[in-house]
Amino acid sequence: MGIIEKKSNSQAIADYILSRILDGTLRSGDKLDTERSLSEQLGVSRVSVREALSGLIVLGILEARQGAGTFVAGQSNAMIGRVLYANAVLHDHGTMDEIMVVKRSLEAECARYAAQFRTDNDLQTIQDALAAYDAIIPEDPNALESLQKVHNLDTAVHRAIVNASHQEYLIQIFATISASFEECRAQHVQTGQMSGAFMRRAQQQHRQIAIAVEEQEAEFAYHTMYAHLKSVERHAR
Repeated sequence: MGIIEKKSNSQAIADYILSRILDGTLRSGDKLDTERSLSEQLGVSRVSVREALSGLIVLGILEARQGAGTFVAGQSNAMIGRVLYANAVLHDHGTMDEIMVVKRSLEAECARYAAQFRTDNDLQTIQDALAAYDAIIPEDPNALESLQKVHNLDTAVHRAIVNASHQEYLIQIFATISASFEECRAQHVQTGQMSGAFMRRAQQQHRQIAIAVEEQEAEFAYHTMYAHLKSVERHAR
């Protein structure tokens, strides 16, 4: 009996390969077994193996080298992000609640690291992102702004803080979670607007986080980011 039981389809095979990458069995640059060998090991058809490999190649997890075979893609420091993104694509991105649980923990931890490792350039990037967000906040608290525009500028603020952590794996996971969040949001909110009052509250919280990062108050940065994302989650409901 093959390793994959009752799941002889391309998604199950892709999951198996991704799990081997995550547990370190397969590393960047490693060559995969041939389609025939994989089909025999897993107890599945070669067609299913071929479909799984093709999908992972499209997602940037694997790369095909003519005449040489199929290999795990290079750039190991970015691999975890690509693997997580592939999992999100294969499994419909998860629910908003699931995404927010990860987003809160991840970004709060990044804020803590940012307070410890930020550079002057990082601080300038954060200030630039805050200024761009300021520019679209209407004077009237009841006025409305495009939800997509607000989301894009909000993501830029959060990205600047995450990048200031200088934790490569966390930065890659942030990119994955952001893509999943956007996909999930787009499925549930086709069009929308954000009030000036909410934007102003969110920006005040952004500035508290930025101050904590600048003053290297790591624990305050962590808790302020966590509280900010809880506030965002409550508003989304």
